[in-house]
Amino acid sequence: MNLESEELNMGKIPEWIYAPTNFSPELEKMFAAVEKALGFKLFIWQKTFIANTTYRRSGRTTAEILRALLNVSKPPLDYTKPAADHMERIYREETREIKAKLDAAGIPTRTVFFTGQEKQKYYREAETGQQKKNIIPEFTPEYGKRIWL
Repeated sequence: MNLESEELNMGKIPEWIYAPTNFSPELEKMFAAVEKALGFKLFIWQKTFIANTTYRRSGRTTAEILRALLNVSKPPLDYTKPAADHMERIYREETREIKAKLDAAGIPTRTVFFTGQEKQKYYREAETGQQKKNIIPEFTPEYGKRIWL
């Protein structure tokens, strides 16, 4: 098998899957030799896993965030305290972005407090009965039948 883009139908595969790496020249040569022997290119996460025993950018964080946000029957997520570290800050930023996109698309999401003001408003409205509840969608053509965690 040839490693040419046309033969591998790479036009349908996102570029980042085969993104360049910054490994040592020796490791890059080894990967090239392995790819030639196997007849196909290794994905970036395969190379990174081999070199470092771990890989980021596999979609795990997105899946975790979606699971938390789509679980609308659970209590609100409280992110009002400062993030403990850089990774937690990034996780919260991703949560905010994903939530905004889902909300804009009309997909019910779990309540998330990013500020103390949001938290206070939520509980103030809950006390006065003005709090909007997240409704778990019934079986509808636009949502389909869902299993809620």
